[in-house]
Amino acid sequence: MPIFREGSAETISFAIGQPSIEVAATAFYERFHDEVLNSQEIIDIKSSTDVVNYLKIIEHRSGSKDAHDSSYLLGMTFWQSMIAQHGFDKFVELLKSQNKNEAFKAVFTRVYGMPIEVAYQEAAPHIFAAIDVLRH
Repeated sequence: MPIFREGSAETISFAIGQPSIEVAATAFYERFHDEVLNSQEIIDIKSSTDVVNYLKIIEHRSGSKDAHDSSYLLGMTFWQSMIAQHGFDKFVELLKSQNKNEAFKAVFTRVYGMPIEVAYQEAAPHIFAAIDVLRH
């Protein structure tokens, strides 16, 4: 299963753990700014297409040396996008539907009605915009 699902917990903690959107934005910047500046793999992301390609690479920790660390930023922003576009109820349904007997990608497709690769395309502009903000 994609390791960037790790970002799902950060998505929720940032959403409910901060008293305002401004504080959440500051916390997001502080949490991920250095990673964006120091990870060559993230530095190399120059477009939404690059985001999609990197999401495919980091589906498994063995995909790259930065996969584990990157999974939090890319996972968080991926889930933000999915929640914004498809609603929180779908996100909760996905979390509740995960099980040992069915591959994550199959569960994702069943819940969201699209393969995860299509969702990568859909979420890529949001993820790229977040990376771009963190670069400054």
